[in-house]
Amino acid sequence: MKSNKIRVRDKKSTYVFTFLKYAFMLVFPILAVFINRMSHSYLLLVCAEALAVAIITNILGRTKYFIAYIFNSLVLFLINIQFAVLFFGNSFTTIIMLDNTDSIKDLWGKFIYYGIAIVFLIIFSFLPIRRFNIKPLGEIGIIVCVIALYVFIILTNRITFSPIYNTFDLCRQRISIYKTQKSVEAMSITQNEFLRDEVKNYIEKPNEIKNKPNVILILTEGLSENVIEDSRNITPNLKALEKKSISFTNYYNHTFATYMALSGQLYSGYQQNNYDKSNFTSIQDIFKQNGYSTTMINTEPKNKEFSNYLNSFNFDEIVTDTSKIDGMADSISDKSAYKLLLNTAKTKSNGSKPFFLSIYTFGTHTSLDGVYNQYKNGTNNFLDRFYDLDIQIGTFIKAFEQSDLFDNTVLIFTADHCSYQDTDFSNAYPYYRRKSTVIDTIPLMIYYKGVTPETYDALGRNSLDMAPTVLDFLDLSGKNSFLGESLFSFGENTSIYNTVFQSYSTYYSTKNKKIKNLPVGESDYITSQIEKYFYMKTK
Repeated sequence: MKSNKIRVRDKKSTYVFTFLKYAFMLVFPILAVFINRMSHSYLLLVCAEALAVAIITNILGRTKYFIAYIFNSLVLFLINIQFAVLFFGNSFTTIIMLDNTDSIKDLWGKFIYYGIAIVFLIIFSFLPIRRFNIKPLGEIGIIVCVIALYVFIILTNRITFSPIYNTFDLCRQRISIYKTQKSVEAMSITQNEFLRDEVKNYIEKPNEIKNKPNVILILTEGLSENVIEDSRNITPNLKALEKKSISFTNYYNHTFATYMALSGQLYSGYQQNNYDKSNFTSIQDIFKQNGYSTTMINTEPKNKEFSNYLNSFNFDEIVTDTSKIDGMADSISDKSAYKLLLNTAKTKSNGSKPFFLSIYTFGTHTSLDGVYNQYKNGTNNFLDRFYDLDIQIGTFIKAFEQSDLFDNTVLIFTADHCSYQDTDFSNAYPYYRRKSTVIDTIPLMIYYKGVTPETYDALGRNSLDMAPTVLDFLDLSGKNSFLGESLFSFGENTSIYNTVFQSYSTYYSTKNKKIKNLPVGESDYITSQIEKYFYMKTK
């Protein structure tokens, strides 16, 4: 006789399956806490939510097995997914992660680990379950304990350690983003309040630099300053370059991830969505207005979305080499990218115009490994990829200094954004603490023949300032809508944005070299202004 109640022939095996389902919930939280050295509050929350799921499943199972099973399996699958993301990525699922799923192949270096994790997640989350025979009074007692535990969690500000809360918060953020988009679409502003007549000149171009020198801008994928400063000497060539350059400390990325960051730096602005096109003036536009040819090197030629994205930047030319796709995830390796950069620069130097040449190098992307070189025994992918990068840029700098380019070319080296603080980062820097996985200090160096090395403290200002800083340094100007200000404007900083990190619905302040939440009043004003910016940049 069939019954809707939870009954199976082999009671013992079903109890075992039920035990395994709940035991598996602890796997990724334990790994995150003890391997990634994360807060023990995650263990408290997973126990609380396991109890809550178990008691609700038990109550539902009194009448309908199917409903109880679906509820139990889906909720446990959600919790397990969130903790797996936490273990690999050092945070629960974020809007940034969800909106970059079209670039999932860029995480190719960890696909085997991700694949194994997903298989186990599915298997253990959807195992059969059995209802426990608990008397109503006992169930009430468990419910009271769960409620008391959650009250304690909320009062001690630990609710953010909850995967269920994070899921609801993701929904809230998505709704907030949707409302922002609708608000932007409904605007009818006619005057561009962000328009400036010039790039202010705070510093005179050094005498060692000729009039209208060639300019090379290198934007390295995900490089935090602490990697260069590492006492293990992971990047000795970059450290040497920094010491003989004009460089900046306490300089932060203003957005995340790459699609936001490349556009954000070239236009000195923010991006609402990954592929948004801007009609505002960019650094390459101002170089054009001052008689330069402008070129961008594409190191992901097989990535159609990325190629179309670069085409929207309005460079005179996009250069690539499909015969040199020797990196991971169908990319051009850093070794080949720097060779292509040098060859392109030499070709452009024979032209009738000075050139502005930019490149985004892909080889240090999170999850990837060093393609040609490994650090020591090669046991840490994070160190491997930056060690390999350093060797390639060391070769490039040597060739650059020995070429005719060095006589009249200014080299700018920076990163698109900071290193993402995933498991690899935490393993490499277990005691390096950050308030956010996506904000950190990044390098910015200006190097040329005859430079007098100098270090400036940016005091928490961010990469919105890259474009106006470069143009100010070279005494180039033009009408623009830059949100940043030259880093040489110390004491005269007029930007309210260049200590504000923004990505989707996430806002932080880096003012005074500290990462913290924006004050409520300031946040409301900044948000409304950035919404205006989103509207105006597409008009």
